[in-house]
Amino acid sequence: MNVLTATGYLASLAVAQGLRDQATHVVVDASAHNCVQDGARLSGLPILSFASGDARALRSVLSNLPPSARPLVATDGVYGIRGGMAPLNEYLLALPASGWLWVDDAHGLGSVGPTGRGSPEFFGLRDSRIIRSVTFSKALAVAGGAVIGDASLMEHVRTRAGAYLGSSAPPLAIAAAITAAVVRVHRLPGRVRRLQELARRFSNALPSRPEILNDPRTPVTAIHPRDAAQAQRLTEALTQAGFVPPWIRYPGGPGNGFFRIALKATHSRSQIDRLSRVIQVGLNE
Repeated sequence: MNVLTATGYLASLAVAQGLRDQATHVVVDASAHNCVQDGARLSGLPILSFASGDARALRSVLSNLPPSARPLVATDGVYGIRGGMAPLNEYLLALPASGWLWVDDAHGLGSVGPTGRGSPEFFGLRDSRIIRSVTFSKALAVAGGAVIGDASLMEHVRTRAGAYLGSSAPPLAIAAAITAAVVRVHRLPGRVRRLQELARRFSNALPSRPEILNDPRTPVTAIHPRDAAQAQRLTEALTQAGFVPPWIRYPGGPGNGFFRIALKATHSRSQIDRLSRVIQVGLNE
């Protein structure tokens, strides 16, 4: 079941607020999106952090909780700032029976998994302890967000989350557009497969450098220039080649900003190849 929200950001806040009477602690992946971090703070629960992508570190944190603890473990599915995926299968194995795994899958929905259903599908996970917050403004190109999970968890979100109860509902036109977008993804599975093929192609073509954070399983690539001069060179190279440099400043990312590249299924292979060559030239100059 799901609960529709006006934005993906509100969906994450609604998860934390909806489960704050059920959970005793929020245990957060250090690279989780800012909406997850904000949601954890708004829950009013004790917050613990663990090294990003490190299931062993998560187990260590969980082992130090009291036996009666009911932890809400929070993470991105696909990391939005640095690319890559959280090892959800390992996180779930580390989770006690009394806990929940909250996955912010804003960058996973529509892009990963055999049918584009997101990160849990990629890892083959079906567990009532998983609760997801998603946005429809990325891969589905609409607007709005949702909380997805077991019916009992959704009831807590509907009745206890101020981010849901106190915010205006999305317009009916947006709800209809979301439905149409979801149906289109399911009816055109080749789009998802093409996006995934382009992600692998792009990853294979990129040079192995510390500035490039890339994972062939996802369409998100981050480039963290080592200094302002390198950032300027790459900006000029991209601009001269006809690309708009995607330079962003984002909470949790490098203070001076970074490049974030998100592929689309409508990109051509030649565009992907040319982009990878321009990046290599720009970083090497």
